[in-house]
Amino acid sequence: MFVFGDSYLDVGNKAALYPQVFQQPIPPVIISNEPPYGQTFFGHATGRFSDGRMISDFLALGFEDFPGAYFQPLASSFRYGANFALGGGTAIEHSFHESRNVTTVVPYSLLDELGWFLRFKKLARQQRQHKLVSWEG
Repeated sequence: MFVFGDSYLDVGNKAALYPQVFQQPIPPVIISNEPPYGQTFFGHATGRFSDGRMISDFLALGFEDFPGAYFQPLASSFRYGANFALGGGTAIEHSFHESRNVTTVVPYSLLDELGWFLRFKKLARQQRQHKLVSWEG
């Protein structure tokens, strides 16, 4: 399962990409890796902008694990997919906003998330081929 979106689906990508923002919060920045977020579902904050499950969590209930945050590779196995959603991400490209002098907090859009997915897909394919070669050889 591959997840794209904004803070409604972000499971830790924004916290991983912008750790300096989360170390020194400036209101009205919402800190997703501190309580109350995560207290109910995981028992601790995980970078999700939710205290409970997200829609993608319910969709993944049949899996053994949830799709992990793309920018937290050490914390994720990616066996059941990957989550590319980023809190503050937009559907429209950042250049569109810039050309109209509109400031966005996060300079990433759905197009960037799709680019990360294509990179992920390419790396996954290379790793799978490497494993097959190692297994055969």
